Amino acid sequence: SRWRLMSQGGLYDNVQNVYFNEQFNAPVSGTSGEWPFFDIVSAGTIGATAPVAGRWSGISVNTGSSASGNGYIASKDVYFYNNNSSGTATWAYAKAVLKTPSSLSDGSNDYTIRFGFNSSIGGGGVTDGMYIDYNHSIHSGDWSCATTNAGTTQRNDSGVTVAVSTVYTLEVVFRTNLSVEFFVNGTRVATNDSFIPTGEPMELICEIEKSIGTAQRDISVYTLQTSIALVK
Repeated sequence: SRWRLMSQGGLYDNVQNVYFNEQFNAPVSGTSGEWPFFDIVSAGTIGATAPVAGRWSGISVNTGSSASGNGYIASKDVYFYNNNSSGTATWAYAKAVLKTPSSLSDGSNDYTIRFGFNSSIGGGGVTDGMYIDYNHSIHSGDWSCATTNAGTTQRNDSGVTVAVSTVYTLEVVFRTNLSVEFFVNGTRVATNDSFIPTGEPMELICEIEKSIGTAQRDISVYTLQTSIALVK
């Protein structure tokens, strides 16, 4: 028998793919002006984390001694509008490799770690977003997987308990079917399909935010990676 390829003329005539990727690796500066995409802000001093075997150096940001202190690495401005229609990002990906503080959140020093896509940065919680966060009062101290639209949130428990001074790899994937997948250390831990923000201005953020107490809490960020695509 003889085989030949069947003509696929016109199959890809109406396919459009616009792809953007940005990485924050092996940082040598904590000055925002030296980064084209990222802002680096800390209530206390921005610090450098030395490289260790198998890991790049990192940047440390913290809450300072303020009961409402905040530290973050984030995109400088609105990064994309998410939707599943023409002219917006129909797929988005974010990855962080971060190290948790040396003390857990508690009633005396209450803080939240938040990573993913958010409609605002610099504290104040989330009105619209797709993110992984940690607080001792949520899911018994496990990483929580959340989607928020107009202040209403769906949460799923990752089943992964946050430990002190531990490096985690967190990933958030916004899919073209308007669902969001969440990964911790390479394992998919949740998929949310409710309260997905659509048509909202999204910014990438990795932050620690304090709400009670004056003890400084730090996170070290080794890697931030993000990609968006428009697939028509």
